Amino acid sequence: MTKLTALATDEEAIWREVEDHVACKQVARYDIAVALLAELRDACDHVGRGLQFRQRVAALREQYRHLPGLLSRLDDRALRG
Repeated sequence: MTKLTALATDEEAIWREVEDHVACKQVARYDIAVALLAELRDACDHVGRGLQFRQRVAALREQYRHLPGLLSRLDDRALRG
């Protein structure tokens, strides 16, 4: 199993970890969450779930639209819905 396939297998756990980091509303935790999402994006693209991933990113961006620090980091890594 490739690293990307393994990451995709753990997709739900990674999303929970991302949510936990974002919910802390600390800039350093946003960096961790965005790094996880960048890896997960590549993994989801690898296994053909890129569209679903982007839909979830769009929902995350909407949910946290009041956190400019998070949004700018997502933009920096081209994580858009």
